[in-house]
Amino acid sequence: MYVRALQTAAILSKELGLDIRIEFGLREWQPDLTFEYDSLERLAELGSDYDAHHGVYPPGEAKLWESKELMRKRVEKVINQYLGFQKVIITGHGMAFRTLLGELAEIPHASISEYTKVNT
Repeated sequence: MYVRALQTAAILSKELGLDIRIEFGLREWQPDLTFEYDSLERLAELGSDYDAHHGVYPPGEAKLWESKELMRKRVEKVINQYLGFQKVIITGHGMAFRTLLGELAEIPHASISEYTKVNT
């Protein structure tokens, strides 16, 4: 969880009297699964490549970046832990949540989006 998401969670925790749990799996998109990129230029290259392929690995090609499908599975794995709860509040960043809400989902900065997980 990045600092600004944790700040939002802290405000909600205080106002609603709820505990905070940090779930590493709710982190934002992973630009380099090897954790070896070393510059903003390289980060921009990886992001551009992700965008050029719409987050989908081309057939037969390996990429350093986390695909949209891998990110969705990672986020859903965390959310699935909370299926027994009546309601859960999750703070985080838009790219990870768009994998659940759909590619074209508009998630304005500092907004609230509702997501209903259907038990399957």
